[in-house]
Amino acid sequence: GCYILNSKDWFQRVLCQKKVVFTNGCFDIIHCGHLRLLKFCRAQGDYLIIGVNSDDSVRRLKGDSRPVNNLQDRVNFLQELDIAAETVSFTEDTPIELIRRIGPDVLVKKKKVLTATLR
Repeated sequence: GCYILNSKDWFQRVLCQKKVVFTNGCFDIIHCGHLRLLKFCRAQGDYLIIGVNSDDSVRRLKGDSRPVNNLQDRVNFLQELDIAAETVSFTEDTPIELIRRIGPDVLVKKKKVLTATLR
């Protein structure tokens, strides 16, 4: 997959020893449940990273009529919420490789906090 992470922020994270939280999703048709999830995620640590499925990944997971909103629009919307430190797209159907690369302290999926063991 293609992952672009801001190296300056990663450097600062290491220096400040921030608690990194990761969550992911398609975020195609954003609703209040998404916002509640993201606020919950943000409260779990210091540095929230959102993984967003690529357009092709959404199509494979949701069907040919999706995504309704393209990747750039979905990423821009999430960034405008100003909840996450980073918003990163991934091309795979699951974010396992991205999670391994980031090595978060906390994983959150559907408001369930999981221990990050994929480092």
